[in-house]
Amino acid sequence: MIGMTRKQASLSWGEPDKINKSVGSWGVKEQWVYGNQYLYFTNGKLDSFQTSN
Repeated sequence: MIGMTRKQASLSWGEPDKINKSVGSWGVKEQWVYGNQYLYFTNGKLDSFQTSN
């Protein structure tokens, strides 16, 4: 669900295959990769997700 913390997402989804991280003036952005599904976090909160075919 949008708004989940990183800990809540980890408990729900398990550990991701890979985490891509960007740090800038806006804070910290992370992309969690689960096969062909992606979770996007900004400053530790889930703000979007994507599924690719």
